[in-house]
Amino acid sequence: MSFRSLLVVMGLIGPLSANAAVYNGNPVLSFHVTRPENDFVAGDVVLHQLRMRKCNNQTVTYTIDEDIDPVDGWSKSIAAGDYCTATLVWDTVMEIDGPSYVLEYDAASTAVPLSGQSQTVVLSPIDVVSGTFSGNLPRLVLTIQ
Repeated sequence: MSFRSLLVVMGLIGPLSANAAVYNGNPVLSFHVTRPENDFVAGDVVLHQLRMRKCNNQTVTYTIDEDIDPVDGWSKSIAAGDYCTATLVWDTVMEIDGPSYVLEYDAASTAVPLSGQSQTVVLSPIDVVSGTFSGNLPRLVLTIQ
């Protein structure tokens, strides 16, 4: 096979993603919001959708429409597949309560690149709506098992 033929074949295969993971069986996606100080007390947000983007750019959308506590966490069984990104679509501002402060995360969605069983993304920017906040920003920890 010539070099040119090899390039054509590679082009037909498509680009390989640096973020990809194959989840077999009956995987369960779960997430919670925390930070290294581990001092969050509770939270509140409406999770509108979970969008799972496969590595072939097809998307599987789960409509959730549930009021959840992101500090306690949430989980959902998903279809097995080769996924590159999980996107959580929020219907409200996420509120996170600490021992002496209240934070808000006002993004419409949070995308989490997938490359294994557990991924962490920093939630930023945040607003301090009451109290005094210092230290590390909130992190969303997403796990698929």
